[in-house]
Amino acid sequence: MLAVATGRLTRLCALPRCRLAPAVTKPAISATPAATAVASADASIAAAESRRWASAPAADHDSAVEVLKTDIINAALEAVPRLGFTREAVRAGVASMGYAPTLEAIFPRGGGDLFDAFARRCNVVLARHLRAEIDSDAPPERRLAAAIRIRLEPHARFSSDVMAAALAQQVAVPENVAPAARELALMADEIARGVAWPLHVPGADGHGKPGSTDARTHARSVAEWSQRRMAVAGVYALSQTYMLADPSAHHADTWAFVDRWSAKAVASTETSQAWLDVLGPTLGSWWHSLHVPIANAPPAAVETSARPAASVEL
Repeated sequence: MLAVATGRLTRLCALPRCRLAPAVTKPAISATPAATAVASADASIAAAESRRWASAPAADHDSAVEVLKTDIINAALEAVPRLGFTREAVRAGVASMGYAPTLEAIFPRGGGDLFDAFARRCNVVLARHLRAEIDSDAPPERRLAAAIRIRLEPHARFSSDVMAAALAQQVAVPENVAPAARELALMADEIARGVAWPLHVPGADGHGKPGSTDARTHARSVAEWSQRRMAVAGVYALSQTYMLADPSAHHADTWAFVDRWSAKAVASTETSQAWLDVLGPTLGSWWHSLHVPIANAPPAAVETSARPAASVEL
């Protein structure tokens, strides 16, 4: 009797497996319309990719996402002359690559993320030139002017209206301010480190040893390093302001402006505060040209904002 009961139990345990197996493996494609089958196949591929990324190491997952982002950025930048640095350009990039529209979520800030990606590429190009193409025997003012021109030249592929709208977006949208400031600081660091010139700044250096030089920044003091970065950022901001309203062919007037102000920056012995005093009115003019309200701006900035940005000669 025990043997009979055991046999029955064995058959009962085996029965569900026998019935379930065909249900899992039974093909359903033959009963599905062609369009639904294609959509189902796409969904299956997407699900498989999701499972692969979920089970892959974090580094592989990050690499796959970066590849997708690079593809979308490349395609979106092609749409920027027509659509500007906007979410619509990102959407056009996703569509042109044939990706699912949901991948637009990779860029949560839309045009802000796209402009940051463009700025990072400009900084990469700048760093390569600083390391390989700028003549180290040239006077520092010429090397500074060349570096700033290299950083600004990619902007020339877009119209002034496109660039003005993009810059307005960077300063007017709160979540864009910090990333934009970071890219500007990285640019100033690259140029200040790659184009060193002597500055007469009183006080001991960052190591407390008057007259020594920092091997990383080539500056004799923290004050000198800060001043050099401020000078670079100042010349860049002034030149970018000038470029927005420059009507000359091939931005010839902008490059002459860069040359003049690079010479002034190298020759200057002014403090960082003096540079801020110069930049305040100029940035006021810049914000006005972008139609961005000036919050807590000094009277000089509001006064200067009444004139076009390109007229700022200083």
